[in-house]
Amino acid sequence: MAQFDAYLKLGDIKGESQKEGHKDEIELQSVSLGAVQAGTAQHGTGLGSGKVALQDIHCTALVDKATPFLFLYCCNGKHISDGTITLCKAGGKQEKFLEVTLKDVLISSFKIAGSQQGDVVPTCQFGLNFVEMSIEYFAQDSSGKTTSAGKKTFNAGTLKAS
Repeated sequence: MAQFDAYLKLGDIKGESQKEGHKDEIELQSVSLGAVQAGTAQHGTGLGSGKVALQDIHCTALVDKATPFLFLYCCNGKHISDGTITLCKAGGKQEKFLEVTLKDVLISSFKIAGSQQGDVVPTCQFGLNFVEMSIEYFAQDSSGKTTSAGKKTFNAGTLKAS
């Protein structure tokens, strides 16, 4: 059983989600994102750091009506002004606990993968490159109410974090 549901709102590309609050968004099967900071710890010199390298966000979704548009945008190199990935607790009220907001997005990779084994529709795997990313976490109290526990932003173009 899934512990969370993930949704992607990406410019004017429409997915097939019918979930309340996420209608027409792309339902993600998996998502991964990261950053790499090269450290230079050497004997007698301390610890240095360089410029962070933001990694592409890798997404997997079942093939749906968004698939041809993801392919086209990747091929054309078309920029998308914004995107939002929302992670919600599975079941019930679907309270969001993490929101990733992207600005100036490019679909950097695309592929369809599948097998005749099993009963699952093939998947669409794609990468998202971006200029700016914000990550916001929402904490849930004992009554079930969620509030923002903080939002942090990094702009790869200006190398500014806030």
